Amino acid sequence: MFAAADRILRTVVAAGVLATVSVTPAALAAQPGQPAGAAEKKVDAEAKAVLERSAATIKGLASLAYSVELTSEAQGPFANLIPTGSGYIQMIQTKQQGLGGLWLRRIIGEVDAPPGGVQKIDLLRGPKFDSWKEVEDERVITKVFSTRPPASQTNHTFLIINELLLRNPFEDELKAQTITLDGTEEINGEACDVVTVEYGRRGTGGELSKYGSIPSGSTKWFISKSDSLPRRVQRISGGSGISVMLTQTLRDIEQNPRISPEQLEIIVPEGWTEDAYVKADIGLSEDAAVPNQDTPDRVRQARERELARRQQQGRFQDAPSFELSDLDGNLISSDEIAGKVTVMYFWGTWSQQSTAFHPMVDALAEEFEDDGVTVFAPVVNERSKDAVAKVVNDGGYRFVPLFGEGGRGVGADKAARDFRVRLFPSFVVIDAEGRIRLSEATTRETKPDELIGKVRDAVQAAVNDAGEN
Repeated sequence: MFAAADRILRTVVAAGVLATVSVTPAALAAQPGQPAGAAEKKVDAEAKAVLERSAATIKGLASLAYSVELTSEAQGPFANLIPTGSGYIQMIQTKQQGLGGLWLRRIIGEVDAPPGGVQKIDLLRGPKFDSWKEVEDERVITKVFSTRPPASQTNHTFLIINELLLRNPFEDELKAQTITLDGTEEINGEACDVVTVEYGRRGTGGELSKYGSIPSGSTKWFISKSDSLPRRVQRISGGSGISVMLTQTLRDIEQNPRISPEQLEIIVPEGWTEDAYVKADIGLSEDAAVPNQDTPDRVRQARERELARRQQQGRFQDAPSFELSDLDGNLISSDEIAGKVTVMYFWGTWSQQSTAFHPMVDALAEEFEDDGVTVFAPVVNERSKDAVAKVVNDGGYRFVPLFGEGGRGVGADKAARDFRVRLFPSFVVIDAEGRIRLSEATTRETKPDELIGKVRDAVQAAVNDAGEN
């Protein structure tokens, strides 16, 4: 992600004129008093072992999926230019090697990187190609892979953990000037070893050069004790009154999920055009490429199913079945809510954005209480019911928190996946016939009152339809 950070801080005021420059963490770390390589080499054996175990785990993966949240902090002239964002990443190993590495990865999300504003990301990167959506032009473009990503997708690198893509994960970290173990910390209910790496050198490199993006400054890795995969990465640079820290937090991590290359392919929406300058060769066979008459039946059928699913998004689809429980352990299932209008409010105590929604969700529950509407609130990434109970009881809220069964926590994580919920908070409105009337997620651009207005309208429509039947 140091390659991504090359673009974080692009605007500075020089002699009263707004100028665009390329300010990198490497440049920041080379400020006066911060000479590269000046510190004595110090490597903690236990910290190194944590990184080595993580590297071995990553190398053993055939596929990986995770949600990521990007936050950042800065001091000095760049304090107002820090990026934020969120996304969902799916990756599978291929049989090919190219400038893009061995991984086929689909990145969907958005990044707000001032002064450019919010960039919507929908990108598929393979070892030898890039395929992406140009939303404004209503085009899907496929070109030869370039270490410089498409202009409209540049900020996708803020969402990718670049070290996961390398043939030798943590190669730079294990060669670093200083590696220390700084205790443990809990990230989203996961106990993590905290490893601090100070690189002691600087340089430049492409997104997937042999040594990754040649790093500088320092990085804190929060490595899960249970599965040896990162749960958080903090990239830190600074000097002479300037400091920048970029934080990527991972959740909903799935190791070796069943992902077919066809599932990752970007489907051309109806009415859009496709500019395919090369075949999007996904490494299965020579025919697994941009749609053409020679595409094997299994690939074509997978594409058609995915296209049909996406074209139906926004229409009424059957809600997935679920079995959850409330604070008292009472079973709440899809069978229990049959014939009733229901709101599912997916949230977590760790989600600051959810806090702003609680009073409005409570008001919604009160508004439709006489119509028999129940607002359930499945929690995600939670370790303990106590923290959830405290939020609900202290606020006197009417919505009913729900919990899952099994796994390392108590959250309704499986239900969230089944409902295709990736961002939090999210709302799903289910009508009396068990169909999804609305599925809406929050983003940085979301105005809570407007989103609640959409939910209210969907609930009212579902109540009216139930009354007519």
